[in-house]
Amino acid sequence: MKHFACIIMLLLACLPPIVAQELSDSAFLDAEMEDSISAMAIRPVENPEELLMRALQRLEKDLQYKHSKREYQLEAFFNANTSSPLFASRTFTVEGDDGIDVMNIEHTDMGPWSIKGTYSQNVSADLDFALLYSNSMHLDVKRSKWKYVDISKLFTYFETLEKVYTGILKIYNVTAYCIGDETGRGVYRVHLDEKEPWPLRGFENRKMKWYLDRQSLRLIQINEDKYISERLQRHLFRHDFGEENGAPFLTKSIEIRAYDGVVVRRTSIQLVEK
Repeated sequence: MKHFACIIMLLLACLPPIVAQELSDSAFLDAEMEDSISAMAIRPVENPEELLMRALQRLEKDLQYKHSKREYQLEAFFNANTSSPLFASRTFTVEGDDGIDVMNIEHTDMGPWSIKGTYSQNVSADLDFALLYSNSMHLDVKRSKWKYVDISKLFTYFETLEKVYTGILKIYNVTAYCIGDETGRGVYRVHLDEKEPWPLRGFENRKMKWYLDRQSLRLIQINEDKYISERLQRHLFRHDFGEENGAPFLTKSIEIRAYDGVVVRRTSIQLVEK
């Protein structure tokens, strides 16, 4: 297991800088705030469950905002270390969305795939199925402990905010840290670690980190590390969010998938700046 973890970290280090910073606390802070790393204080939050509730209250409000039109570039690399690599890309526009679920077909206009590789014939349908961006969580729903729900749908799927909150606490251990300086600038880092692995998929275990603006509790970033022990399969996610009129929207997403220590797919979604 230690050998597997070392390989993943080495591979992350070889990717572009934003990926290599995947697990670095300082990477999630505004550069203007970072006069030096030593100036950043990290301390535990005494009541992380209360902070989680406040974050959910803010998120429920932010998801009501409908965002303006924008364009994204989606790129995917498959089997880069083999004799048959594949590169695929496409652009898409989204408008009137909640800012989180940017690939909701009700608000998205997808462009055609551009595919390069030795086995690029008739793979568009497979790509449409495989490259589904999401921010899903396991929740305890109606006696089922392993319901997948995208966070953008939390407050429409459940009847009340309290049920969302309770459903999360039944599945995840919650801890939180405040990272910032004496001026009050910084972020909250909320850890959501599953209490037990999901046995139906080879003991899948998920750990998430939500980064929130320290003052407003606006969502800044979501990190996830998912490991399926039976398959030696690991997925790393990072979703970065900007803001429009105070509400968050996706600016960059990175997903890395590895099997038995070998990266087999890297996917990114990047906001196209005008």
